[in-house]
Amino acid sequence: MNNTIISEGVLAPGANTIVTVSNPNSGASISFIRVTSTSVNTVTLELVRASGTKKIYSFTLAAGDVLTDSTPYGLKNGDSLVITTTAASTDYEVYGYIS
Repeated sequence: MNNTIISEGVLAPGANTIVTVSNPNSGASISFIRVTSTSVNTVTLELVRASGTKKIYSFTLAAGDVLTDSTPYGLKNGDSLVITTTAASTDYEVYGYIS
């Protein structure tokens, strides 16, 4: 199982699902998430499970700040990671693997 980029892109203001597991026989292991802010921005990460949503963290970033989250996350069928941002053009990368 490779530890590679499994999701990347540019986030719009508001809630953005960055990883979701939608196959009953699959799971995802996230090794780290990197968020690069191009302007003043509040970034919030939430873990969404069938049992409910858990806020993991919320940080205010300055222009040019890079947030690296090296907390491992294990996702099962129906689980998602959601990043909410307050500014446009926020880049992100998610590293890990999907089984």
